[in-house]
Amino acid sequence: MPNHKELEDIAKAIIASASEGEEIEVVLGRSTSTEVVVYKGEIESLTQSTEEGVTVRVLRDGRVGYSTLGSLDQKLVESCVKSARENCSYASFDPHAILAKPDGHPYVELDLTDPEVSQTPVSEKIALALELEKLTLESDSRIVEVPSSSYSDYVGESLVASTTGILRHSERSYAIASAMTVARSGEDTHTGYGYSASRKLRDLSLEEAAQDAIYRAVRLLGAKPVKSRSLTVVFEPRVAATFLAVATAGLSADAIQRNRSIFLGRDGEQVASSLVTVIDDPTDSRFQSASSTDAEGLASRQNVLIEDGVLKGYLYDSYSANRVGRSSTANATRSGSGAPTPSARAVFLAPGPKDASSIIEGLEDGVVIQSISGVHSGVNQVSGDFSVGAEGVLIRNGSLAEAVKGVTISSTLQRMLLGIVEVGSDTKFYPSIAAGNTVVISEMSLSGK
Repeated sequence: MPNHKELEDIAKAIIASASEGEEIEVVLGRSTSTEVVVYKGEIESLTQSTEEGVTVRVLRDGRVGYSTLGSLDQKLVESCVKSARENCSYASFDPHAILAKPDGHPYVELDLTDPEVSQTPVSEKIALALELEKLTLESDSRIVEVPSSSYSDYVGESLVASTTGILRHSERSYAIASAMTVARSGEDTHTGYGYSASRKLRDLSLEEAAQDAIYRAVRLLGAKPVKSRSLTVVFEPRVAATFLAVATAGLSADAIQRNRSIFLGRDGEQVASSLVTVIDDPTDSRFQSASSTDAEGLASRQNVLIEDGVLKGYLYDSYSANRVGRSSTANATRSGSGAPTPSARAVFLAPGPKDASSIIEGLEDGVVIQSISGVHSGVNQVSGDFSVGAEGVLIRNGSLAEAVKGVTISSTLQRMLLGIVEVGSDTKFYPSIAAGNTVVISEMSLSGK
């Protein structure tokens, strides 16, 4: 595979081929990954993969053509550029079509790679998965099986260049150790899932992954459905991160411009509790999604989306910004090939003063939600309706009581945001675009038996 300099040479050659009146953007990328899954002391699967590719975007006379290729071979890349030009000639005219231009915002240089991730022998990565399985089984007698114990990693780099003056290279790596557990007490069984994720291999904690998986399985032994009622709901950080990612999807300028967001027309209004400040900051290296640039090569920056409950603005890429005469907030993202779209890249809640234990001690009646299911089908981004399966533990007089399962919690995103009465100090980062804190919502409907 080519090195960084060769990637740059490929990009520059494509850019130099632009004819008069033509603008070109090229995105080059390559990555390697490893995944090891073990079961009962044996390797169940071992996958190592290498991917590389190029996406070309050609803009001429208000028309945009795309082409993508899973190779960096010179002749094939040339054919990819040719295809993008041909596709451009067939595209519809779009008066807002634009390629990103440097906006003068300074780039933040981030250290997002660890050479150990790629240099560590596969045998040692297998040993990590095996050790995690052994540690998980031996740490608690109620764990009767570990259906899977795994180690995975990723090392990738990308380069964005365009005729408008963009030329930026970025790279990142991370590693994850995870385990699934089965806990048993009498005839009752329950599963749990835990992991440890880190950018640097030396910071990966098998103990953390094992204890997380054990705790989440053992904690719910004896769980039963409960009677339907309204009560205070406490989201654990992992659940709160999911909720935050779902809620902030509606802050994409693309969703706003397609009239598919609960935040439509609410810029400057109170949309959440005054305790809520939501920030998107992909320059924070604690996020797995951190990067010095967005998908169009603009400098990453911190954007305050909601401040003290008041909506401050939306997330733009160059195209969505151009439609309304705004500037990009450097929130262009790409999923596969084709056009970028604006979305949150590394979003978190400004932490409050209390830890999780103190928050629970202050509640007389409620439920701690440990996990939710059916998020994609249970949340309507247009109406805000929110209804998902849940399991967790009841709170009674400031203490954790019996476990619950087979229940549904429901409300609307609007009421949930306005109903936040506590945000914990315990910010936790996950392999996703959102970090999470303990979050308390004053009232939600719990449907059980």
